[in-house]
Amino acid sequence: GMVHLGEEGYLELTEGIIRTARAIREGIRGENGIDGLEVIGNPLSSVVAFRSTSPKEVNIYGVGQAMAKNGWNLNSLQYPSCLHICCTNLHCGKETAFLTDLRSAVEEVRAHPEKYAGGSAAVYGMAHSIPDATLLEPIARGFVDALFSG
Repeated sequence: GMVHLGEEGYLELTEGIIRTARAIREGIRGENGIDGLEVIGNPLSSVVAFRSTSPKEVNIYGVGQAMAKNGWNLNSLQYPSCLHICCTNLHCGKETAFLTDLRSAVEEVRAHPEKYAGGSAAVYGMAHSIPDATLLEPIARGFVDALFSG
């Protein structure tokens, strides 16, 4: 754990993770960014959230499914419909691969929307039409608790 790493090692690791998150964030929204995606918020953290700029053309949950095929497990969120990646030391140095796969995933979903209409994409799509957002509160609270108790 952290004790074994020592303070210096821990800070170095954290710095690498933040750098990776920043590279992913910039890669999505920079000049040569990914058409069809937009980064939500600008947290100085290890979490990068992004959504589809044209949900009718690019189902963001479909993008998540396409990414999962390449071994990237992204968390799906609602309100707004988006995906997020929690960068860890496992992602350090893999930002280029991630962005390349993400770009391909967006193109794949845009070209074959019918392939990505079922499964979790459909479930999230349905949940999005449920007006009651109270469900999300305890989930969000649990997420924040988990984040700080690690």
